[in-house]
Amino acid sequence: MHAFTFILTLALLASSIHGQLFTTTCSDGGGECDAFPNSVCDTAVMLVCVCPMARSYIANSDKTRCCGAVVNPANGTVATNATIPGSVATYACNPGFIIYGVNTRTCVVNTGWSGYQPTCVAGKLNDNCSGKFDLCATIANGQCSDGLCKCNAGYQDDGSDTNCININECVSDPCLNGATCVNGVAKYTCQCSAGWTGNNCQTDIDECAILPCKYAATCIDGLNTYQCTCATVFSGLNCETGYTGRLCETEIDECVLCEEGTAIPVCPSYYSGVARTGDFWKMLPIIRAGCSHGRYDAKC
Repeated sequence: MHAFTFILTLALLASSIHGQLFTTTCSDGGGECDAFPNSVCDTAVMLVCVCPMARSYIANSDKTRCCGAVVNPANGTVATNATIPGSVATYACNPGFIIYGVNTRTCVVNTGWSGYQPTCVAGKLNDNCSGKFDLCATIANGQCSDGLCKCNAGYQDDGSDTNCININECVSDPCLNGATCVNGVAKYTCQCSAGWTGNNCQTDIDECAILPCKYAATCIDGLNTYQCTCATVFSGLNCETGYTGRLCETEIDECVLCEEGTAIPVCPSYYSGVARTGDFWKMLPIIRAGCSHGRYDAKC
């Protein structure tokens, strides 16, 4: 009896050393079967680690694991409707990732799940996204374009293949004449210095274009300024004031028309011409309406 017990003990010890299902001994509540995924201890009959048939688990070929539940890969999912022989586990990756390895695995009798669990790898610039349009989703400021992962317009690779940064369009100093360049996305804008205009502030603003000089005065354009060369009897910034009299003591009233007469009058430079009414002539000032004594912008 003692000899039989010794031999049985050696047999059980040898089986546990091999570390296989159906041979490794176990006890109720023990942890001997933890080394074999999805296995349980057969406490009813054999006191060895087995695959639980009630849950349709089967052993792989080397009897080190049971073909049971599959787990999601990092950044992905797996779907299967059973764990019996012939069941198929289908893997998919989250947006921005692509499968590296197999897409499916099959539960095979006495083998377990075929192959190895795939991994999900993040998409990179220049990866082919023609079959998976969301592959570029994790690339900052990137998109799938013409079948490849590319940076959005106005962005460029920062060297990591996974991040696109804004291109600084102001690096080339496109703004002229002391303007300030403001970078945008795929564009730039110039904040011009006083007196300049244009996309790149390349054009001097013509301050004479608004005709600031009055009464036939000559306007000379400058940088953000202008100068009026007035007719003899006028003065002021815009030649808006005129005087007459022996001592220039009388301010000209530009609203008074010349006295009518039968002879054609000779107009000074600050009058626009003459007009005839019946048998009489009169001179017309440059501003016939909308002027006041000493001013051109109010009514008489």
